[in-house]
Amino acid sequence: MKIRNYIILSFLYIISISAYLINSYGFFYKLRPYLYIIAFILVVYDLFYNIKVYKRNIDPHSGAFIPITFILLVEFVSIFYSHNKLLSLQLFVTNIFLISTLIIYLSNMERNDINKFFQNIIIINALLYIVSIILLIIDYRLATVTRFGLYTFSGVFYSKQMGITSLITIFSIDMINNSNFSINNWLKRSLPPLYFLSVLFIILSFSRGVFLSLIIYWGILMYVKKNLRKYMFYYISLILIIILLYIFRPFDYIIKYTVTDRQYFIKYAVHIYNRYFIRGNGYGCGKFLTLLPEAAHYLRHDLMGKQFHNSYLEIYFDTGLPGLTFFVWMIVVLFKRMVKYKMLFLMALIIPILFLNLFTSSLAYPSSLSYLFSYMLIIYGLIKREDLLYTEYSPEL
Repeated sequence: MKIRNYIILSFLYIISISAYLINSYGFFYKLRPYLYIIAFILVVYDLFYNIKVYKRNIDPHSGAFIPITFILLVEFVSIFYSHNKLLSLQLFVTNIFLISTLIIYLSNMERNDINKFFQNIIIINALLYIVSIILLIIDYRLATVTRFGLYTFSGVFYSKQMGITSLITIFSIDMINNSNFSINNWLKRSLPPLYFLSVLFIILSFSRGVFLSLIIYWGILMYVKKNLRKYMFYYISLILIIILLYIFRPFDYIIKYTVTDRQYFIKYAVHIYNRYFIRGNGYGCGKFLTLLPEAAHYLRHDLMGKQFHNSYLEIYFDTGLPGLTFFVWMIVVLFKRMVKYKMLFLMALIIPILFLNLFTSSLAYPSSLSYLFSYMLIIYGLIKREDLLYTEYSPEL
């Protein structure tokens, strides 16, 4: 019996999204280790009966695997000097499982399977939207006022994670809309309102990083679809409004408190970076550096003990310069392949994700949803030779 690869990846998506749910639904988070065990058993069972079939489409000698191998090697070595060896080991084992599973199943996925995976993402996220809206109707106080005086709503999600989930929903909807595969009529009719809700939730999440990532994505997508000139005026107008707001800062008296959050982290990172040049604090343990006594001289009290909110800083302080170097190497190899094989739609998804990780630490931790989604796109680009969907730019298969 062969388990469909998109079902396995959809199950991993559900597991990863549980980390984003609010404390009231914390039992989902507590179930995650057991769900990972179930996923592991399913994968092992599937491989036991179908390994010969899967091996045909995996090229272990591909140069694309080299940077990933070195990244995993550096993470493994970091366990021995880690600030918290148990945590590093747990994250490393999870990472090995996720990356191995992605390589095996993505290598054997056809475009139809990829399309079904994105359909499943839309369905899962739509159900979460519905639950969030129902909860808001039951208790309107879920729409809270931020310290900036603006209304925000994150639904069943913790903090601003609604914005990241909504961004992934938008990616998935565009993937389905631009593919040549048929979908159910009820799902097709639901795509426009889901797209609108996703943009609305991004705005309500008040995540500037997610919003800017969406703007970047729209610009690249319009170029890929050859309609950038058609919407050039509107797109440039939106960019100019954002730039003018940044220059003149008419709401500076409101948002100044949080604009400098990451500036605090960067100043602290500049202060301590030379100590972790060769090796970091251990895989997944870079965040503990913000608990050091000297951090109090650079960070606000409410930022003590928090992550750096920058995936690249997290990777550096986890595994030192070697880890960050191998990660950059992987991204360079990825972009070379995307340019060579004209994977323009994939590039439209990858660039906003990489930009977003300037404002979030999610790409540094395998337990997050955006980590799974990001590495799915990265590994796809490293092992495939065709775009996620066919465009007139794409090479014929």
